[in-house]
Amino acid sequence: MTQIMTTSVRGYRFLHPELLRSALVHPGSQLVSALQFQRLEFLGDRVLGLAVADRVFHAHPTEAEGILALRTEALVNKHVCAAMARAVGLHESLVLAEDAASTLATSCILGDAFEALIGAIYEDSGRDFPLVAKWINDLIDSMPSYSHASATPTNLFQTQPPKDAKSALNIYSQARTKMPPVYSVSTTGPAHAPLMTCTVSLGGGCNNHRAGRGQGMTVKEAERRAAADLLAQLGEGPL
Repeated sequence: MTQIMTTSVRGYRFLHPELLRSALVHPGSQLVSALQFQRLEFLGDRVLGLAVADRVFHAHPTEAEGILALRTEALVNKHVCAAMARAVGLHESLVLAEDAASTLATSCILGDAFEALIGAIYEDSGRDFPLVAKWINDLIDSMPSYSHASATPTNLFQTQPPKDAKSALNIYSQARTKMPPVYSVSTTGPAHAPLMTCTVSLGGGCNNHRAGRGQGMTVKEAERRAAADLLAQLGEGPL
């Protein structure tokens, strides 16, 4: 039976436990509004991205923007978020709809919950970014070295930068299907601030039950994130 954390997660004690509950009850359960969870997920995604980007930026002072983006993406994709979710026990506390319980092991749901948790901590702390960034980085430091088979986080201070995710996926797909990956991009949001959502699968229908997904403000960013997501699922991440 699922046991919901009530006041604390990995050393952080909530002043407003209702925020923690909102992050632990998936929208499909109908115990809280989908809006609450999704807003926290939205906020947590941005806070996590900034915390990791800030550390990568200062850890690699001579690297170009593109390489820094790849290092950051390697630590904030859904599969790594899912690994960190398991590390703090979210897989034991997340409340799901009955018909979704069998999907708890999937990276997507756990990754979403981890981002919602970060959003909840950020709000509960009075938007104390240094505190939340330290919590995130302490968690990353406690994780094992990166293993694509188990989707655990990598070492931020690795010597070699990651390969471009799209290039790596193209090589993987060509080697196995003799065809390039298939990308599909849709656009939502207002014209002045569009959000691109990309899905990608291997060419020729190989592993057609798997698809990478990524979002970004540009097509290039969304495709890169989708490629990195699919590589992580295939155990062939770009690192």
